[in-house]
Amino acid sequence: MKLKILGLGAFASFALFGCTSTATNNAPAGSAGSNSAAGGNNEPEETPAPVLPNELKTAAYEYYGLSDTSERMMTIKVSGKPDEAGTIQYKLVSVKDGVATFSATCTGALEREMGSGEFELSKDGLRASKNPKMKSVDGSLELPADCSPGKTWPFKAVTTSSPITITMEGTNKVVGTESVTTPVGTYKDALLVKTTATATQSDGKSFTLVSKGWCVKGRGNVRSELTQKQGNQSGTVILEESKEAN
Repeated sequence: MKLKILGLGAFASFALFGCTSTATNNAPAGSAGSNSAAGGNNEPEETPAPVLPNELKTAAYEYYGLSDTSERMMTIKVSGKPDEAGTIQYKLVSVKDGVATFSATCTGALEREMGSGEFELSKDGLRASKNPKMKSVDGSLELPADCSPGKTWPFKAVTTSSPITITMEGTNKVVGTESVTTPVGTYKDALLVKTTATATQSDGKSFTLVSKGWCVKGRGNVRSELTQKQGNQSGTVILEESKEAN
């Protein structure tokens, strides 16, 4: 039987980002959310843009690329399938009680495969707080505030590949920094994070997952590789930054 490769929804925790669909405000004129108030043309007060406290600008913030608000093109490469592309763009949504909330707006294949999501940044690191494709368990960190070589932390997540529910549990480890090359360029000091995990399906079947992610300060994830193994079969998903099409 041919191995069924998990979709990118199951790749979310390994790929080091999640996405949120772009929403449009379609409120009619004169209703809440429009620029016109009943009985007049008063403009609504502008809400001040949130400001990230310096104490939250940790290694997790830097290596996840949350400071980069530009739109970036990413390419998905799945074994036996044509390459697909989409974009991602981070935005600071709010800061409250020492926790910063970020959204990631995606387009194309990333939006379709990854689903909507939000992240919460606190003093101990970054967590995925919302994602319809995958649910983190026990407050698992995406990246810790301390990304020193040798740093390890556990993760547990649940995803659904209808009609099967899959529970993944494993360990993340910061290997260190090394050079990595993508279609955009070469980064000499990319942080390599390796994840090893066991995935157990609701039908009793299980397989192993091994992920490698390269993150660059101020830019975020530039390349991720996820290998899924079951018996003597295996398949690989690659996610990496790419240049805009000419």
